[in-house]
Amino acid sequence: MFFTMLGVQRMFEEHIIRRIRWYIRRLYSWFLNLLMQSYWDEIEDCKVKVFDKLSEKAEKVLEIGIGSGPNMRYYAASNANLTLYGLDPNPKMKKYARKSAAKAGFKPKSFRFKQGVGEAIPLKDNSVDAVVATLVLCSVSDVTQTLKEIKRVLRPGGVFIFLEHVAAEDVCRNCWIRCSRDLQMDAT
Repeated sequence: MFFTMLGVQRMFEEHIIRRIRWYIRRLYSWFLNLLMQSYWDEIEDCKVKVFDKLSEKAEKVLEIGIGSGPNMRYYAASNANLTLYGLDPNPKMKKYARKSAAKAGFKPKSFRFKQGVGEAIPLKDNSVDAVVATLVLCSVSDVTQTLKEIKRVLRPGGVFIFLEHVAAEDVCRNCWIRCSRDLQMDAT
């Protein structure tokens, strides 16, 4: 009887922990979606220049850390035949990203949300034409492994575009345009 009570108590504690994590993820995704919009508006001009670098030939694009999908409108404007894979570790972001995709004019099958992290991208080798990372490299646990994964999934001659927000003086530099307009990662 005593062991049964301990087992029930442990199950109850685990249930409470899972529920707390569920609420934290849900609150975090809502909060991030709400607060980041003003920042995205500030760097609008910078992002337009960066996304112009995505050639019309890029038909499969992976965005690491898709979040609520603030970049969706830039993709849809550049190429109607685009398939976008949005990678994010938080499954609660899927709802916001899908909403942004629909608002940007993506067909339902043209946007695919993938839950995962940059250190272990759930795509095949040489499977995308471009990889985009905006304000995400500062939050991955292993930047080197993430870059190796990006190189792995990029087709030879593919394009890696990234914007970061650290070490900057003004808004556009605040993207710390490590964005490497045409940084091409050679798969060799």
